[in-house]
Amino acid sequence: DFFDEGEIRLLTELSDNISFALESMAHQERLDYMSYYDALTGLPNARLFLDRAAQQMRRRSGEQRMVTLMLFEVERFRGINETLGREGGDALLRQVASRLESSFGGKDFLARVGPDSFGVVVRGVRDAAEAANIFERQISRCLASPFVINREELRIAVRGGITLFPADGTDAETLF
Repeated sequence: DFFDEGEIRLLTELSDNISFALESMAHQERLDYMSYYDALTGLPNARLFLDRAAQQMRRRSGEQRMVTLMLFEVERFRGINETLGREGGDALLRQVASRLESSFGGKDFLARVGPDSFGVVVRGVRDAAEAANIFERQISRCLASPFVINREELRIAVRGGITLFPADGTDAETLF
């Protein structure tokens, strides 16, 4: 009998309001996450990738070294999806993303930019030859061992392209 009926009603309303506010905050956080991250891989999406690339370009501010955007796609991914099913294709993309994170030291400058495409921003590159060397070395590390999907070993290949700032363009969207 510590609280009377009116106080209990007030406390119930207060707890309902707090609960609603917390649910709304959690919902907004999920929406924010979905706006900037790929739900399948957990990597940033193309929108966040372009924003981070632009930030790196601004930070360069007169340095001799360049910023490079490396974009690549899994070759014959449609065939992989048809053979292994969508779940198998999704599992492959998650494994590729995980290996990219390991190879590039985290996901801050990585992204899934398309259904079967990924991107990397690298700052401090001297020239196109160094960018190509970085691309080959890091991607080779990711693809060196086979992927295991549904107890089947799968080797994949990628094809990609490299653009350099400021040599190939002056903004992230042009380079992309």
